Amino acid sequence: MQLRRLPFPAEDSEEPRCRIFALGEDGKWPVADFLAQAAEDHVDDFSKLTALLIRSAEHGLPSNKQKVRQLKGCGGLKEFKAGCLRLFFFHDKGRLVICTHGIVKKSQQTPQKDLKTATRRMKAYKAASKRNQVTIIEP
Repeated sequence: MQLRRLPFPAEDSEEPRCRIFALGEDGKWPVADFLAQAAEDHVDDFSKLTALLIRSAEHGLPSNKQKVRQLKGCGGLKEFKAGCLRLFFFHDKGRLVICTHGIVKKSQQTPQKDLKTATRRMKAYKAASKRNQVTIIEP
């Protein structure tokens, strides 16, 4: 299990309120793949998501449920929301924000498949963390 720090905020900014990481496994980085695709296909919403991630890193998570929402019944899983883009995440050890993957939301209901994927990745991370089997990769 690996964590790669996302470049939010920029390196030259003050000490961040939280550090945002992408969760990777077996050489796969679903968050990076999602962000790259979103940057091409959903430019405006990607800009909003990027701004939300930067603001969250610099000032902490917003309390506005239109931007960050707790997902009920998912054991601490939350989502960043920007237009049609959703980025699932959870907290670990205080100021760490760990992103599992993202989706382009096409209906009112978040697909159960994606909630299960995010929950499974969160549980796998927590199990690996207890065994000290998490590697952090800084940019």
